[in-house]
Formats: sequence, C-alpha cells, structure tokens
Amino acid sequence: MEENKLVFYNIGTIESNEIMFRYAIKQEFGIESNDLKLEVGGFKFLFDSETNTYIRVEFMSKGNQLKTSIIGERAEDVIEVYKAFGSRFFDESEVEQ
Repeated sequence: MEENKLVFYNIGTIESNEIMFRYAIKQEFGIESNDLKLEVGGFKFLFDSETNTYIRVEFMSKGNQLKTSIIGERAEDVIEVYKAFGSRFFDESEVEQ
C-alpha cells in the first residue's frame, strides 16, 4: 500500500500541537478523541468509513521546531486534513502571494 505524506514544521510542544489537532479534526470532521488510536509518536483514525481509509499523524521534535506528518492512503484525504489543521498555523493569503 502506497502512502501519501504531507509534512510541515512549526514551533510549540508535541502536547500543545496534539491538543490543537484534536480540536481541529473534531470541528472539521466530527472525529472525537476516543476515535483516535494511539501509536508511537502520534495517533491514527478512520477518516472515511466508505473507503475505509485511515489518517496517521506523527509529531517529532527537532530542536526548537516541531515536525508534524500527516500520512494516509489517499492524497486527497491527507490534503483535506492538512487544510483543517495547518490553516490554524498559517495565513493562507500570505502563501498565495
């Protein structure tokens, strides 16, 4: 099975970013914390029950930066989750210019 991965870096702790991520997926997709399966370095969850596809999220500290990886089978799922979470860190109007 091929994986699609989207990685971004920001500042903060793993704990604070995990809290923000849980909030983002609950707000955007209705995914509750008890739907998350804990894994080493992060967690995974069923993103689309029709296609039975999962998203895995990994957090890794690198110096004063935090690397966040969003990994899934379908690229469109990964991008959708990234937009829900990443938009809380970046001003998309700045990216488009």
